[in-house]
Amino acid sequence: MRKLACFWALVLATSISARSELAPVVGKAQTIQVMAGDNLYELGLRYGYAIEHFAFANGLPVQLSVPRTQEIIVPSRRILPANPPADGLVVNLPERGVYLFRNGEFDRFYPIAIGQPGRFATPTGQFQLVSRVKDPTWMPPEWAGLGTDTVVPAGPNNPLGDRWMGLSMPGLGLHSTTQPNSIGSAASHGCMRMYPSMSHDLFDKVKVGMPVRIEYEPVRLGRDPETGSLFMSVFPDVYGRCPLAARAQELLAAAGMQSWIDPQLLARWLATPQGMPQTIAEGQIGLQAQGQEVGEPGLLLKSSQGVYTSVEALRRLGVTSAYDAATKTVTLTNKEVSQNYLPADGITLDGKLYLPVRVCLPALSINYHWDGPSKSLVID
Repeated sequence: MRKLACFWALVLATSISARSELAPVVGKAQTIQVMAGDNLYELGLRYGYAIEHFAFANGLPVQLSVPRTQEIIVPSRRILPANPPADGLVVNLPERGVYLFRNGEFDRFYPIAIGQPGRFATPTGQFQLVSRVKDPTWMPPEWAGLGTDTVVPAGPNNPLGDRWMGLSMPGLGLHSTTQPNSIGSAASHGCMRMYPSMSHDLFDKVKVGMPVRIEYEPVRLGRDPETGSLFMSVFPDVYGRCPLAARAQELLAAAGMQSWIDPQLLARWLATPQGMPQTIAEGQIGLQAQGQEVGEPGLLLKSSQGVYTSVEALRRLGVTSAYDAATKTVTLTNKEVSQNYLPADGITLDGKLYLPVRVCLPALSINYHWDGPSKSLVID
């Protein structure tokens, strides 16, 4: 058996253009040790997430305390929203969070509580920030049942807390709250509640006129800009608006990644949404080209021992390859077996066409299995 540290097989054709841009993945994975009875609300305040974020990521019940002593994941890795504004906010309702972008860069993620399903569901759409008010007064709407002339002054009894950031839809905004333990839930009457300390931080960074996009995206695809690894995040369909399986297949098809993920693994992700990036494919593995022209392409395999050159990699697999610039077709051949691939068969990133190992190798009559502990592809 030959062991090759390789998640992907990819072919390089510099003339192929990308069909879709994958959003970057930000943050670093981390775990912490917790004791039975530790408070998830306090952990949320410490790390900048909600009880629900910790619960979903670790398969825990949505409750205040940790049921047993264990190591848990801090849900600090996230896939950024697609096409964010240079300066503005993007709210993703299934994610229970808002992203702040400033000067063309991602600044910070803030957990929020969103509206209850049904009548009080938080609306989606494109809005603007129209007001910033410290210590706001509250004029209760009809649903509150407090009378038409009631005004609740600033103070500990005001459900808006001490910061209000109003949007261009009347009555809709982000605000501090007197119920911080509701952050992460679908509990409001449409507005987006924030931890008081985090509402202060956001309040000081935003400006009137900033765009605010509220979207409903329960599935995201992303790519780590440092390693090239591909990820998917799945969030609970809190409002029952978007069947997860259909949305996942739609995004995978748009990115040319239908064959990249095992159907059973995808089904598990969709059945138990963890709300954090799950690995579809890892590593920087591919075919090598010379300059702007595709010369004699060959597999470039990265391993713990180093990087094999294209010739060495092809020799190890016993595969030859050829690229037809006129038809943009890549042909891989193993002995008497040949397979042709077009850009639509894979995903194009940085001018490289990536083809999934789980499709390419069986088509070339190459038997393999994946060794999870060593993260290696074993050619039988």
